[in-house]
Amino acid sequence: MPLGDKYGKHAVSDMTMTDAQLQQVFDGIPAHAAHPMRLSTANGVLTIRGTLDSRSARGEGMDQLHGGVIAALLDTAATLVLDAADGQSWSTVDLRVDYLRPVPIGTCHIEASVVRAGQRVARATASLYDGSSRLCATAIGAFVR
Repeated sequence: MPLGDKYGKHAVSDMTMTDAQLQQVFDGIPAHAAHPMRLSTANGVLTIRGTLDSRSARGEGMDQLHGGVIAALLDTAATLVLDAADGQSWSTVDLRVDYLRPVPIGTCHIEASVVRAGQRVARATASLYDGSSRLCATAIGAFVR
């Protein structure tokens, strides 16, 4: 869906939560304590940027991110873009993650957007890019209020 189209009763570009509020929510998620990331929104897209270190690696001495860390970040991004859009809390009921290439330890960013949000059910997508802006993983999920 192109940005600016309508989904549910909100325009995609209408975020009801501020970047500071979203950052506070992210920082309050214990599972992300090892993932110091910065959140921002623009034109209906939530972006999460940061540098992930060896605490997020597949194993000791490995230089690639663990798949569970990738899935958690994609899930959080997709959930938060929905939360930001209407200021209400959404919960994941289904998440499909496609791992496209290994993600090296270091800088990365995630972009998430709403596909459609109804009164009770929504869909959102998220994509993770490495420090070279190569697409490494995507997710699409279903969410409920």
